[in-house]
Amino acid sequence: MTAHEVFGERLRRRRMALGWSQVEFARRVEMWPTAISRYEGGTYKSISFVHLRTFATVLHTSCDYLVGLTDDAGPVPTAAE
Repeated sequence: MTAHEVFGERLRRRRMALGWSQVEFARRVEMWPTAISRYEGGTYKSISFVHLRTFATVLHTSCDYLVGLTDDAGPVPTAAE
């Protein structure tokens, strides 16, 4: 699995753990759903630090988890914002 695919899979898993659709997640991070789809599918060319940090914050996880440096995603909040 490539680094892009790892990131996309972890992004998708965490989003789903919070019970959000791609559309809902896109709304929360102020992006188009098609962009979220590309990130989750691993078909993007790059990601900015700002977007990475925003994804981690909104998903209540760490950047390290999203990029595959740790397998600990942290707890899923009981009442996701």
